[in-house]
Parts: sequence; C-alpha cells; structure tokens
Amino acid sequence: MAKLGVNPSVLRWALDDAGVSPEHLALACRRPQSTVDSWLSGEDKPHGSDLEAIAKATGRSTYFFALPAPPSIATRADERVEFRAPMGEAVGAASATPQERKEIRLALKRQALADRLARRLEHEPVQLPTIARSAEDAARTAATWLGWSVSQQTRSGASKGGVFNELRRAVEDRGILTTFKAIGEDSCRGFSLRGEFAPSIFVNASTLWPAARTFTLLHELAHLLRHENSACHGLEAGDLTGIERWCNRFAAEFLMPADHLLAYIDAYHSRKRWFPATDTEPIRLIANRYKTSWFAVAIRLKDMGLADQSLVDAVKNNRLEPAGSGWSNEPQTRPLIRNREYGSSFTRLVAEGLERSLLTEFDGRQLFSVNGDELRQLIGRARGAA
Repeated sequence: MAKLGVNPSVLRWALDDAGVSPEHLALACRRPQSTVDSWLSGEDKPHGSDLEAIAKATGRSTYFFALPAPPSIATRADERVEFRAPMGEAVGAASATPQERKEIRLALKRQALADRLARRLEHEPVQLPTIARSAEDAARTAATWLGWSVSQQTRSGASKGGVFNELRRAVEDRGILTTFKAIGEDSCRGFSLRGEFAPSIFVNASTLWPAARTFTLLHELAHLLRHENSACHGLEAGDLTGIERWCNRFAAEFLMPADHLLAYIDAYHSRKRWFPATDTEPIRLIANRYKTSWFAVAIRLKDMGLADQSLVDAVKNNRLEPAGSGWSNEPQTRPLIRNREYGSSFTRLVAEGLERSLLTEFDGRQLFSVNGDELRQLIGRARGAA
C-alpha cells in the first residue's frame, strides 16, 4: 500500500490540539512507537490505513494532514472553555479528554457557522435576560424569560424525558443552540459557549438519567446568563463551592421553587420538616412530582435545611433511582438522530441558509453526515418542531 504525504508539523499540532500523545497514537494505529516517531520527524510517511487511524484519533479529516502549515490559531479550542472539577475550582484545559476537546472544537465550528449565517440573514442578536446576583432570583427571571412554569413539570402524564425535551425547545426558541450527543460517561456533563448571535449549550447524552440531562441543561444555561464559557464535571456533587454551586442552586430553584416545594410537602407529606437518610420513599415521590433526579431532590432538601449530608450520600451511593434512555419508541432513523443531536434551531438556520444560497446542498449533507433525501427529512422534522 502506498505511503501518503503528511506534514510532520501539522501532525504534531493535531496531536497537541487533540490531547493525544505519541504513545496513544501508536496504540491507535497498532504501530511500534519508533514508527510514529518517524512520522513526527518526517523521516517516514504513514500508509493510507494509518492516516485513517490518525484522523480518527485526532478528530480531523485525512486531508487536514496535507496542509502546508498548522492552522494559525493562537488559542486552542478547549482553552476557550474553563473546565471545572467537582469541587468547583478551575482545572484548565490540560484535564480535558481528547473526546471533550474534539466536541468543543466541533461545537465552536458550528457556533461560528451559525453566527455567520445569523448575521448574513439579518437576525437579531440573542437577548439574554439581565439576572440578579442571587441564584434563586436569577432562576425566577430565567423561568419568566423562557415562558416556563412549574406546572409544566408537575402535570399528570409528563415524563422526565419529556420535560427535558420541552425545556430544550424553550431554550432554543430564545435563540440558544443546543447539542445533545453521547461522549461517554467519564466525560463532562456539559459545556456552554457564549456568543452574540449563537450562544450554545452542549449536553452529554451518555448520562443514563433523563432528569440529570435537564439539570445539566439548566446548569449550563446559568453559565450563559453569567456570560461564561464553562465545561463541568460532577454537576450534582454535594460539596461544590463558588460558581458551580451557584449554577446548581439556579437549576434547583428553577425545577423546584422553594415556595412550591414547601406547599407540596405540606399538602402531601404532612408538613414534614426533616427527611432522614433511612427513608428515601419521599425522595422518590418528590422527584416524580417535579420530574427531576433523586440526587437533585436530596441536594435541594439539604440546601433548604430539611435534610443533611447523610441523605445526599444515601441517594448518591446506593444508586436507587432507575435509569432510562428517555428516547421515544419511534424508529431511530438518521434524520431523527441528527435532529436530536444538533437541535431544531441549528437545523432551521442551516435550512434558511440553503434557501438563500448561503450554503450548498453538499454543505448541508456534510454538516449532518446525511444524504440528500435524509437532509430534506431532517429539515422537515426541524420545521415541524417550530
């Protein structure tokens, strides 16, 4: 098999940008370390199958490695996003996994495209509400801005997955792009990217609990309202500090407003004012009522002085809450999957760009990795959700 021309400096740049070590690349290509070292030095060139493995490991196309020089980008994509550890402290881009870096890079590319399209289509900038310093007050402002009421969550027949979908639509209707893709349970729960015309939220679909996805969506919305780029691990940890704890309080107040929750406890739990770790049945009932997770309920009760850390630990460690995909029973076609991943708002924006000849059909097919017929189905589905 013929060897292919690869620019060593571009290869080194791509490995650094993706957070992939030469040792990891050798394993991915199933080649000796000495062979990879020869590629990096320019002494040898990879075969076609090697180049495909390199492209997959770094999240780049095979054509990328033939560039005459590395991209002239001063700051790597993942360095534009502040990663936070479970305790809330910033840990920097070095802690980002290759998969996380890849998804942030792709999200930034989608955001840049959406920004260009929105400007050329003469859309108005996204107007985020001005929020108060208090997380609880900010949550109430956000709920009004989204046209959201707690009755939408607590109505009979609503599912946890359904609440996530409804809330996602409400967020998109205000101009925020959302992406919902599986990137592994060990990756960040989500991240947010601020922007004038296309602020964006990414939610990791690998989380097994639909209610946890809702909490992540709101947590990242809180970061956007604070005008922050952030990627968060362990959003539901009970001992968060600083910004992460503020964003968690925002999400908890949004889903379980204190006055509404207390009224529910008074009406259905005999004015109970303490929830011990030995009795998780009320936690299950409250979670079902508000379509949120058991863990979020335990944290909320603790913050309201109705429980202590032992309840949080009991729910966290025992994993009592049943998991579920939250997907519909509809056949999982590619247009359905792509619409779920990239959201109706982004798809409709691309469709408008196609109609105005700002994009070609080939551009659209490449963006979503679909064929022509699937692209038309995808656009139709997105417009039907408007």
